Amino acid sequence: MKVEIVNLIDMLEEIVNNGGKVPFSNKITVDKDEVLSVLNEMRMRLPADIKLALEIIDEKQRILLSAQKSAKEVIEEAQHEREELIEEHEITKMATAHAEELVEKAQNHAKEMRAGATDYVDTMLEEFQEYLKEKIRELDENRKSLR
Repeated sequence: MKVEIVNLIDMLEEIVNNGGKVPFSNKITVDKDEVLSVLNEMRMRLPADIKLALEIIDEKQRILLSAQKSAKEVIEEAQHEREELIEEHEITKMATAHAEELVEKAQNHAKEMRAGATDYVDTMLEEFQEYLKEKIRELDENRKSLR
């Protein structure tokens, strides 16, 4: 999941790396218009990257809702099966135990699905956040070297 802002950061880094060296110093010269153009493009692209992060959050919500719906259906099916088994008098005890086991399995399955979906989306957002932090740090360093 490489976002457009990353490409722009790479372009800015390339401009800095290819800048002309100032003799007897650690400074470089770069084309001001080229740097400002890339920075301007970054300002315009950042909302799209934020939108991507929001889409990831929306996907998490869809996954959670789907897991909850699935769990509800499994629970309802288990309860329905339990009611049918209770009607059969000679296996009432066995039916009750089986239905409770199904309900417990469904609840555990739903809990695992919710936890898995939450962990997955959280991990993706954390990686994206760390990546952006690193690129912002690099951008700050590059800007400092321009001064």
